[in-house]
Amino acid sequence: MSWEGGPGRFGPDRNTVPWSVRDILVILALVIVAFFSAIFMITALLDLLFSARPDLDRAALADSAPVVTALLALQWVITLAVPLTYFKIRGYPLSAFTLGFRRTRFWSAAGWLAVAIFGTLVFEAFYNALIPRLFGEGYLPQNVPSQDVTTLYGSSAAAIVTTFVIVAVITPVVEELFFRGIVHRGLEQALGFGWGATFSATVFVLAHVNYRLFPVIFLLGFVLSFLVHEAC
Repeated sequence: MSWEGGPGRFGPDRNTVPWSVRDILVILALVIVAFFSAIFMITALLDLLFSARPDLDRAALADSAPVVTALLALQWVITLAVPLTYFKIRGYPLSAFTLGFRRTRFWSAAGWLAVAIFGTLVFEAFYNALIPRLFGEGYLPQNVPSQDVTTLYGSSAAAIVTTFVIVAVITPVVEELFFRGIVHRGLEQALGFGWGATFSATVFVLAHVNYRLFPVIFLLGFVLSFLVHEAC
């Protein structure tokens, strides 16, 4: 597969994407800069707030539902706005099809997804059983932080719906668009499936900053890349 004709036109194969490995590296750099810039500005604003209102509880505010929700929304915006703006500036045509969305056989897709999830869960169970034997209990993956959205909003019906939308709808869609629809598809086109999936899964791991879960997250990223490869 190749990109021909420059920005604004696809080559003869509709499965090609206009962005290259260089574009992906630029996007990753821009996303990192945007995240750190946002963190710096938020920290500066919070310092100003707490200097003006020393009576406020910093820890309670940081773990509050509005703040965590706002930070999640900012994460979603940066993850999608940066690459899409970059593509717009470069003049690359974008569509749902370009980003990997296309019709597929439902039961075939559902079957592959079930196999992927089951395989990842089995590997995670094996991993969690093996690590204490090799390195001790201290190397097991740590518990989810207290501000996890699954416990943040309470147990009311509205809270359950909110949690479901955040955990099962918005976050997975945003991550799939970025890691598989943009990063993996560009890498696979340039490097082939094996190396493309390996590098995109590595980026997926680094973005989740949990070294104790590195093998599990890597496997999940690789398997999800395979599902996109099969669909495309």
